Amino acid sequence: MAQTSRSWLLQRNALSGRFFPRIRRQSTIPQSPQSKRKGIKELVKEYGYSALGIYLALSILDLPLCYWIVHTAGKEKIEIYENKVKQYFGFGKSDEELQRMQENQKIEEASQDAAAPQDPPMAMFPWFSWTEMVIAYGIHKSLFIFIRVPLTAAMTPSIVKMFRGWGFQMGNKVPALGVPATKKHKGLWFM
Repeated sequence: MAQTSRSWLLQRNALSGRFFPRIRRQSTIPQSPQSKRKGIKELVKEYGYSALGIYLALSILDLPLCYWIVHTAGKEKIEIYENKVKQYFGFGKSDEELQRMQENQKIEEASQDAAAPQDPPMAMFPWFSWTEMVIAYGIHKSLFIFIRVPLTAAMTPSIVKMFRGWGFQMGNKVPALGVPATKKHKGLWFM
């Protein structure tokens, strides 16, 4: 039995060499350190806290954008998705009941607008919804991170270079005189 399996392996190897090109399992191309992806940690190591500042600035711009996108979907669609999540956990209403509630709300809003258009709103932000905010935050943290991190990696070198050209000592670059930063001035890159 061992002899037949061994002869079969030898025949298979001979055939594969004859009809198929040999494929190396390991790549012979050495990987350069520059081809490594840069995450936030590597950017902070290379450029200091300016990379973290750029990332946070992009996050501050990103969250309101996500909220606006979710808010433009409309209150009715958000209520439908919210009800589906509640139904999954056993707390939601039936779809027909939700449609009836939404129709009644539309009728009430139309009658209130016709009756007293001059009344000021009771709430400070009547258009704000915590459900929309939670959905926007989830999109912000899960989907747009794939945009924020590469954008930060692309923007950080040019922004740091620009600020260094203006005279700021940003990142982990040694000062121009060749003197390493002392403990006293290590955190004060803007002085």
